Amino acid sequence: MTHPEYTIKEVGDFLKVPKDRLDACLEEFTTFLQVSRSFMEMANAMADLLGADKSQNVLESFVWIDDGERNATIHIQANKS
Repeated sequence: MTHPEYTIKEVGDFLKVPKDRLDACLEEFTTFLQVSRSFMEMANAMADLLGADKSQNVLESFVWIDDGERNATIHIQANKS
C-alpha cells in the first residue's frame, strides 16, 4: 500500500495536507526542523574547518509521508565545485 506524500517547499504547500492530518504533519515537520538545525550547524562547522563555501549548505524541501510511522530520512548530496 502506498501512502500519500506531500512535498513542502513553501508555506502554502501545507494547505495540500488534509485538515485532519495537519497536526501529525506539523509534529513531524517540527522534528525535521530540529534535526535539520543540528545538521546545518555541523555542516557549517565542517565547511569552516575545510575552508569550503557554506552557501551550498541548504535545505530545499520537506517530504511528509502520511504513513503514521513517524520515521525520518535525510538525504545529503555533496556537489563538487
